[in-house]
Amino acid sequence: MSLVLQLDTTRWQTHLIEFATGIELVPVIKGNGYGLGFSRLVTEVKHLELDLIAVDTLAEATQLRSFWQKPIIVMQPIRANDQINDENLILTVDNHSPKIKGPVIVELKTKLQRFGVEISEISKFADMQVVGYGIHLPIGDSSNFAFAKDIATQLPGKQLFVSHLTKSELAQLPDAKLRVGTSFWLGDRTALSMYAEVLEVRKIIGKLGYGQVSSAKEIAVIRGGTRHGIGMRAPTMPANLRQRVVAIGLGLFEALRKAKSPFYLGSKSLAFADTPHMNVSLVQLPKNHKVQVGDKIMVRARYTTTYPDFIIEI
Repeated sequence: MSLVLQLDTTRWQTHLIEFATGIELVPVIKGNGYGLGFSRLVTEVKHLELDLIAVDTLAEATQLRSFWQKPIIVMQPIRANDQINDENLILTVDNHSPKIKGPVIVELKTKLQRFGVEISEISKFADMQVVGYGIHLPIGDSSNFAFAKDIATQLPGKQLFVSHLTKSELAQLPDAKLRVGTSFWLGDRTALSMYAEVLEVRKIIGKLGYGQVSSAKEIAVIRGGTRHGIGMRAPTMPANLRQRVVAIGLGLFEALRKAKSPFYLGSKSLAFADTPHMNVSLVQLPKNHKVQVGDKIMVRARYTTTYPDFIIEI
């Protein structure tokens, strides 16, 4: 009774080696460990003989300490109420951070507009042990490289920690290290797959589920619910007309009780029959299906928000 992430270890490790070759790399380990977990990712960092990793929060740094004893960058700027009990951290600071005794990275303001100070303000941190400057860029913005290059020109010889640049762009910035998570750990999607077990198949005439939704369909009960991240879709901000149309369409499907699930029969997404339960989901089956109890159903969900029961390496 499992939702399983299957990892093609050789293919995955080949991708990691190819990605890390020829650049200064700081792997990011955060959240759910990109579906694979902290321990598994740290194992690969050690295989690559890297000496530095980055996390988002102090809590994540604490979680990692049982696997990793070398320095850790904490990317979220420190605040006065944060409890810092680890002397082997490289902390990030901005205008709202207290004075830090150990090494720090000054986060610079970018178009991401999340944290960061203007480059004209960096003199405020002259009394701290500044070891570099953080540049967190938007994903896929065509102006990213020009922005990073301009910063590098204004801070010659200073260490930069940059996100969301390509390897070829990074090669043109000799004092930059690439902070990278998703495109590193999940860059070869063919190396990972997920599937879930069918636990029940039944004909429904009447109502079903917690919401007692009317139904006259055949359904499958499949392993994978809210505990696994199933149905916990992150809100999106449509940036163009096509994305807006897609968002409207998804909303209409939900209003008609035809919300698509991440469970697939062949190339077709199966619609939810009810909102996902904690450990299982109820999905509608098509006519003339051949689904049976014990079958494995493909799952296409975001690895960064999914918590599988098991990881199987092949």
